[in-house]
Amino acid sequence: MPTHGLNRHLKAAVDSVLAQTLTTWQLTIVCDGAAEETAREADACARRDGRIRVLRQARAGVAAARNRGLDELGPAAELVALLDHDDRWLPGALATLTRALGDAPDRFVGAHGIARTIDEAGSPLRPGELENELRRRRGVENGRLAEWPPDRPTTFANLVYTCCIPVGTALVRRSALARAGRFDERAVPADDYDMWSRLARLGELAFVDEVVMEYRRHDEPTWARPRGIGRGSAYVRRKMITSGDNTPAQAQQAKDGYRFCAALTIRHAAAEAIRLGATRDFWAASRELARAASHLGAYVRGGPGPWHD
Repeated sequence: MPTHGLNRHLKAAVDSVLAQTLTTWQLTIVCDGAAEETAREADACARRDGRIRVLRQARAGVAAARNRGLDELGPAAELVALLDHDDRWLPGALATLTRALGDAPDRFVGAHGIARTIDEAGSPLRPGELENELRRRRGVENGRLAEWPPDRPTTFANLVYTCCIPVGTALVRRSALARAGRFDERAVPADDYDMWSRLARLGELAFVDEVVMEYRRHDEPTWARPRGIGRGSAYVRRKMITSGDNTPAQAQQAKDGYRFCAALTIRHAAAEAIRLGATRDFWAASRELARAASHLGAYVRGGPGPWHD
Protein backbone atom coordinates (compact mmCIF):
# COMPACT_ATOMS: atom_id res chain seq x y z
CA MET A 1 0.00 0.00 0.00
CA PRO A 2 1.87 3.10 -1.20
CA THR A 3 0.88 6.45 0.29
CA HIS A 4 2.07 10.00 -0.21
CA GLY A 5 1.31 13.57 0.76
CA LEU A 6 -1.46 14.28 3.24
CA ASN A 7 -3.81 11.30 3.03
CA ARG A 8 -7.05 11.44 5.01
CA HIS A 9 -8.21 7.99 3.90
CA LEU A 10 -5.23 5.84 4.95
CA LYS A 11 -6.80 4.58 8.18
CA ALA A 12 -9.97 3.49 6.36
CA ALA A 13 -7.88 1.60 3.80
CA VAL A 14 -5.86 -0.14 6.52
CA ASP A 15 -9.01 -0.91 8.53
CA SER A 16 -10.38 -2.73 5.47
CA VAL A 17 -7.30 -4.97 5.55
CA LEU A 18 -7.67 -5.58 9.27
CA ALA A 19 -11.30 -6.60 8.65
CA GLN A 20 -10.40 -9.42 6.25
CA THR A 21 -11.90 -12.81 7.01
CA LEU A 22 -8.63 -14.37 5.81
CA THR A 23 -6.15 -13.50 8.54
CA THR A 24 -2.82 -14.80 7.21
CA TRP A 25 -1.57 -11.63 5.52
CA GLN A 26 1.24 -9.11 5.76
CA LEU A 27 0.70 -5.44 4.93
CA THR A 28 3.56 -3.19 3.89
CA ILE A 29 2.78 0.53 3.80
CA VAL A 30 5.30 2.49 1.75
CA CYS A 31 5.34 6.17 2.75
CA ASP A 32 6.54 7.73 -0.49
CA GLY A 33 7.22 11.34 0.43
CA ALA A 34 4.25 11.17 2.79
CA ALA A 35 3.39 14.13 4.99
CA GLU A 36 4.47 13.67 8.60
CA GLU A 37 0.84 13.38 9.69
CA THR A 38 0.30 10.55 7.20
CA ALA A 39 3.50 8.80 8.27
CA ARG A 40 2.44 9.03 11.92
CA GLU A 41 -0.93 7.47 11.01
CA ALA A 42 0.88 4.64 9.23
CA ASP A 43 3.11 4.08 12.27
CA ALA A 44 0.03 4.02 14.52
CA CYS A 45 -1.50 1.33 12.31
CA ALA A 46 1.68 -0.74 12.61
CA ARG A 47 1.63 -0.45 16.39
CA ARG A 48 -1.94 -1.78 16.39
CA ASP A 49 -1.07 -4.99 14.52
CA GLY A 50 2.23 -6.83 14.12
CA ARG A 51 1.30 -7.92 10.58
CA ILE A 52 1.74 -4.31 9.41
CA ARG A 53 5.10 -2.70 8.67
CA VAL A 54 5.96 0.78 7.43
CA LEU A 55 8.72 1.85 5.05
CA ARG A 56 9.67 5.47 4.40
CA GLN A 57 11.35 6.94 1.35
CA ALA A 58 11.70 10.27 -0.45
CA ARG A 59 9.00 10.97 -3.04
CA ALA A 60 9.70 8.72 -6.02
CA GLY A 61 6.22 7.98 -7.38
CA VAL A 62 3.73 5.16 -7.05
CA ALA A 63 5.56 2.69 -9.32
CA ALA A 64 8.80 3.12 -7.37
CA ALA A 65 6.87 2.74 -4.11
CA ARG A 66 5.27 -0.49 -5.35
CA ASN A 67 8.67 -1.81 -6.38
CA ARG A 68 10.05 -0.99 -2.93
CA GLY A 69 7.18 -2.85 -1.29
CA LEU A 70 7.79 -5.90 -3.47
CA ASP A 71 11.51 -5.80 -2.71
CA GLU A 72 10.74 -5.91 1.02
CA LEU A 73 8.29 -8.84 0.92
CA GLY A 74 9.02 -11.64 3.35
CA PRO A 75 10.07 -15.02 1.95
CA ALA A 76 6.80 -16.69 2.97
CA ALA A 77 4.66 -14.45 0.75
CA GLU A 78 3.56 -16.40 -2.32
CA LEU A 79 0.64 -14.18 -3.36
CA VAL A 80 0.61 -10.39 -3.75
CA ALA A 81 -2.23 -7.86 -3.74
CA LEU A 82 -2.02 -4.11 -4.29
CA LEU A 83 -4.38 -1.74 -2.50
CA ASP A 84 -4.30 2.02 -3.03
CA HIS A 85 -4.22 4.22 0.06
CA ASP A 86 -7.71 5.67 -0.50
CA ASP A 87 -9.63 2.52 -1.47
CA ARG A 88 -11.24 -0.19 0.68
CA TRP A 89 -11.46 -3.95 0.45
CA LEU A 90 -14.68 -5.74 1.30
CA PRO A 91 -14.13 -8.14 4.24
CA GLY A 92 -14.09 -11.27 2.08
CA ALA A 93 -11.83 -9.90 -0.65
CA LEU A 94 -8.66 -11.85 0.15
CA ALA A 95 -10.51 -15.07 0.96
CA THR A 96 -12.51 -14.89 -2.28
CA LEU A 97 -9.50 -14.16 -4.48
CA THR A 98 -7.29 -16.73 -2.74
CA ARG A 99 -9.94 -19.40 -3.22
CA ALA A 100 -10.39 -18.50 -6.90
CA LEU A 101 -6.67 -18.64 -7.58
CA GLY A 102 -6.32 -21.88 -5.63
CA ASP A 103 -9.02 -23.47 -7.78
CA ALA A 104 -7.43 -22.23 -11.03
CA PRO A 105 -4.89 -24.18 -13.09
CA ASP A 106 -1.22 -23.53 -12.37
CA ARG A 107 -0.83 -21.60 -15.61
CA PHE A 108 -3.05 -18.82 -14.22
CA VAL A 109 -0.97 -15.89 -12.99
CA GLY A 110 -3.67 -14.40 -10.77
CA ALA A 111 -7.33 -13.79 -10.05
CA HIS A 112 -9.40 -10.62 -9.97
CA GLY A 113 -12.86 -9.44 -9.05
CA ILE A 114 -14.72 -6.20 -9.66
CA ALA A 115 -15.05 -2.86 -7.86
CA ARG A 116 -17.77 -0.40 -7.01
CA THR A 117 -17.45 3.35 -6.58
CA ILE A 118 -17.74 5.32 -3.35
CA ASP A 119 -17.50 9.04 -2.72
CA GLU A 120 -15.15 10.93 -0.43
CA ALA A 121 -17.29 10.09 2.60
CA GLY A 122 -17.45 6.38 1.71
CA SER A 123 -21.07 6.42 0.49
CA PRO A 124 -22.14 4.65 -2.74
CA LEU A 125 -21.55 6.68 -5.89
CA ARG A 126 -23.44 5.85 -9.11
CA PRO A 127 -24.34 2.31 -7.92
CA GLY A 128 -23.99 -0.39 -10.56
CA GLU A 129 -22.19 1.76 -13.13
CA LEU A 130 -18.61 0.63 -12.54
CA GLU A 131 -19.69 -2.91 -11.67
CA ASN A 132 -21.49 -3.36 -15.00
CA GLU A 133 -18.59 -1.87 -16.94
CA LEU A 134 -16.06 -4.21 -15.32
CA ARG A 135 -18.27 -7.26 -15.74
CA ARG A 136 -18.47 -6.70 -19.48
CA ARG A 137 -14.74 -7.39 -20.17
CA ARG A 138 -14.92 -7.21 -23.94
CA GLY A 139 -11.93 -8.63 -25.77
CA VAL A 140 -10.37 -8.81 -29.23
CA GLU A 141 -10.91 -12.16 -30.92
CA ASN A 142 -10.32 -12.94 -34.59
CA GLY A 143 -10.09 -9.25 -35.39
CA ARG A 144 -13.44 -8.45 -33.80
CA LEU A 145 -14.57 -7.07 -30.44
CA ALA A 146 -16.27 -9.91 -28.58
CA GLU A 147 -18.30 -10.13 -25.38
CA TRP A 148 -16.65 -12.21 -22.63
CA PRO A 149 -18.86 -14.59 -20.59
CA PRO A 150 -18.35 -14.56 -16.80
CA ASP A 151 -16.85 -18.06 -16.73
CA ARG A 152 -14.07 -17.09 -19.15
CA PRO A 153 -10.74 -15.90 -17.65
CA THR A 154 -9.30 -12.48 -18.35
CA THR A 155 -6.51 -12.55 -20.93
CA PHE A 156 -4.29 -10.31 -23.03
CA ALA A 157 -7.19 -10.11 -25.50
CA ASN A 158 -9.22 -8.12 -22.94
CA LEU A 159 -6.42 -5.82 -21.81
CA VAL A 160 -5.53 -4.68 -25.32
CA TYR A 161 -8.97 -3.06 -25.44
CA THR A 162 -9.19 -1.55 -21.97
CA CYS A 163 -7.93 -1.97 -18.40
CA CYS A 164 -10.63 -4.06 -16.73
CA ILE A 165 -8.60 -4.75 -13.56
CA PRO A 166 -8.62 -1.85 -11.09
CA VAL A 167 -5.82 -1.87 -8.55
CA GLY A 168 -7.05 -3.63 -5.43
CA THR A 169 -9.24 -6.15 -7.25
CA ALA A 170 -6.42 -8.56 -8.12
CA LEU A 171 -4.35 -11.18 -6.35
CA VAL A 172 -1.24 -12.29 -8.24
CA ARG A 173 1.30 -15.06 -7.87
CA ARG A 174 4.60 -13.65 -6.66
CA SER A 175 6.45 -15.96 -9.04
CA ALA A 176 4.57 -14.40 -11.97
CA LEU A 177 5.48 -10.88 -10.83
CA ALA A 178 9.12 -11.94 -10.68
CA ARG A 179 8.91 -13.12 -14.29
CA ALA A 180 7.07 -10.00 -15.47
CA GLY A 181 9.63 -7.61 -13.98
CA ARG A 182 9.34 -4.39 -12.04
CA PHE A 183 6.66 -1.70 -12.27
CA ASP A 184 7.58 0.77 -15.00
CA GLU A 185 8.00 4.28 -13.57
CA ARG A 186 7.42 5.87 -16.98
CA ALA A 187 3.94 4.33 -17.08
CA VAL A 188 2.53 6.23 -14.06
CA PRO A 189 -0.41 6.66 -13.53
CA ALA A 190 -1.08 3.64 -15.76
CA ASP A 191 1.70 1.53 -14.25
CA ASP A 192 -0.84 -1.03 -13.03
CA TYR A 193 -2.30 -1.35 -16.54
CA ASP A 194 1.19 -1.93 -17.89
CA MET A 195 1.80 -4.65 -15.30
CA TRP A 196 -1.49 -6.44 -15.99
CA SER A 197 -0.75 -6.55 -19.73
CA ARG A 198 2.73 -7.95 -19.10
CA LEU A 199 1.37 -10.57 -16.71
CA ALA A 200 -1.35 -11.53 -19.21
CA ARG A 201 1.33 -12.48 -21.72
CA LEU A 202 2.48 -15.08 -19.19
CA GLY A 203 -0.91 -16.57 -18.34
CA GLU A 204 -4.60 -16.00 -17.67
CA LEU A 205 -6.31 -14.39 -14.69
CA ALA A 206 -9.34 -16.07 -13.14
CA PHE A 207 -12.36 -13.77 -13.12
CA VAL A 208 -14.53 -13.55 -10.01
CA ASP A 209 -17.91 -11.95 -10.66
CA GLU A 210 -18.06 -10.37 -7.20
CA VAL A 211 -17.37 -6.91 -5.81
CA VAL A 212 -14.16 -7.16 -3.76
CA MET A 213 -13.13 -3.50 -3.56
CA GLU A 214 -14.55 0.00 -3.18
CA TYR A 215 -12.88 2.60 -5.39
CA ARG A 216 -12.99 6.05 -3.80
CA ARG A 217 -13.54 9.10 -6.01
CA HIS A 218 -12.41 12.39 -4.50
CA ASP A 219 -10.81 15.70 -5.45
CA GLU A 220 -7.61 15.41 -3.45
CA PRO A 221 -4.31 15.13 -5.37
CA THR A 222 -3.47 11.59 -6.39
CA TRP A 223 -0.48 10.01 -8.13
CA ALA A 224 0.78 12.45 -10.76
CA ARG A 225 2.02 11.49 -14.21
CA PRO A 226 5.79 12.01 -14.41
CA ARG A 227 6.91 14.98 -16.46
CA GLY A 228 8.10 14.50 -20.01
CA ILE A 229 6.96 13.19 -23.37
CA GLY A 230 6.16 9.54 -23.84
CA ARG A 231 4.71 8.65 -20.45
CA GLY A 232 1.41 7.53 -18.97
CA SER A 233 -1.33 5.60 -20.75
CA ALA A 234 -0.24 6.47 -24.32
CA TYR A 235 3.22 5.15 -23.49
CA VAL A 236 1.67 1.94 -22.12
CA ARG A 237 -0.43 1.50 -25.28
CA ARG A 238 2.59 2.07 -27.52
CA LYS A 239 4.63 -0.36 -25.43
CA MET A 240 1.85 -2.97 -25.55
CA ILE A 241 1.74 -2.83 -29.35
CA THR A 242 5.49 -2.74 -30.07
CA SER A 243 6.82 -5.04 -27.33
CA GLY A 244 9.29 -7.65 -28.46
CA ASP A 245 7.63 -10.04 -26.02
CA ASN A 246 4.52 -10.19 -28.21
CA THR A 247 3.83 -13.10 -30.47
CA PRO A 248 2.75 -11.97 -33.97
CA ALA A 249 -0.84 -12.71 -32.97
CA GLN A 250 -0.53 -10.62 -29.79
CA ALA A 251 0.99 -7.71 -31.70
CA GLN A 252 -1.99 -7.72 -34.05
CA GLN A 253 -4.40 -8.08 -31.13
CA ALA A 254 -2.82 -5.05 -29.42
CA LYS A 255 -3.14 -2.97 -32.57
CA ASP A 256 -6.76 -4.06 -33.12
CA GLY A 257 -7.62 -3.35 -29.48
CA TYR A 258 -6.16 0.12 -29.71
CA ARG A 259 -8.14 0.88 -32.85
CA PHE A 260 -11.40 -0.29 -31.25
CA CYS A 261 -10.70 1.92 -28.24
CA ALA A 262 -9.71 4.91 -30.41
CA ALA A 263 -12.86 4.54 -32.51
CA LEU A 264 -14.98 4.69 -29.37
CA THR A 265 -13.17 7.86 -28.23
CA ILE A 266 -13.66 9.45 -31.66
CA ARG A 267 -17.39 8.74 -31.61
CA HIS A 268 -17.79 10.14 -28.09
CA ALA A 269 -15.75 13.27 -28.87
CA ALA A 270 -17.66 13.92 -32.10
CA ALA A 271 -21.02 13.49 -30.35
CA GLU A 272 -19.93 15.86 -27.59
CA ALA A 273 -18.76 18.42 -30.16
CA ILE A 274 -22.20 18.30 -31.82
CA ARG A 275 -23.92 18.72 -28.46
CA LEU A 276 -21.72 21.67 -27.48
CA GLY A 277 -22.15 23.27 -30.90
CA ALA A 278 -25.91 23.11 -30.49
CA THR A 279 -25.56 25.11 -27.26
CA ARG A 280 -23.29 27.61 -29.11
CA ASP A 281 -20.31 26.74 -26.92
CA PHE A 282 -18.06 26.76 -29.97
CA TRP A 283 -14.77 26.93 -28.07
CA ALA A 284 -15.53 23.74 -26.13
CA ALA A 285 -16.89 22.12 -29.29
CA SER A 286 -13.64 22.89 -31.12
CA ARG A 287 -11.66 21.24 -28.34
CA GLU A 288 -13.70 18.07 -28.70
CA LEU A 289 -13.21 18.13 -32.48
CA ALA A 290 -9.45 18.49 -31.94
CA ARG A 291 -9.56 15.50 -29.59
CA ALA A 292 -11.43 13.46 -32.19
CA ALA A 293 -8.91 14.46 -34.87
CA SER A 294 -5.91 13.49 -32.74
CA HIS A 295 -7.39 10.05 -32.05
CA LEU A 296 -8.27 9.66 -35.72
CA GLY A 297 -4.59 10.08 -36.57
CA ALA A 298 -3.64 7.48 -33.99
CA TYR A 299 -6.36 5.17 -35.33
CA VAL A 300 -4.87 5.38 -38.82
CA ARG A 301 -1.36 4.73 -37.46
CA GLY A 302 -2.63 1.80 -35.41
CA GLY A 303 -1.28 3.15 -32.13
CA PRO A 304 0.24 6.15 -30.37
CA GLY A 305 3.14 7.74 -32.24
CA PRO A 306 6.84 6.87 -31.82
CA TRP A 307 7.32 9.90 -29.55
CA HIS A 308 5.74 7.73 -26.85
CA ASP A 309 8.60 5.22 -26.97
